[in-house]
Amino acid sequence: MGGEVGDLGDSSPPSKSVLRLDPENNKFVALPDMEVARKDHACMAIEMGYTQGILVSIQQQAQEAC
Repeated sequence: MGGEVGDLGDSSPPSKSVLRLDPENNKFVALPDMEVARKDHACMAIEMGYTQGILVSIQQQAQEAC
């Protein structure tokens, strides 16, 4: 999961950081930054056909990408 973490609707800027959960060690591992900073996102586990994945929806991204 990447982007700014904090309270929904706060005034902090979007973030390019990405963390991945390592379930074996129960820790988050830093991954390379996203190209575009994002914040205020939501995600859910989905299955389409026989493929499982994570659907991520964002509310806001950095202005330079628009």
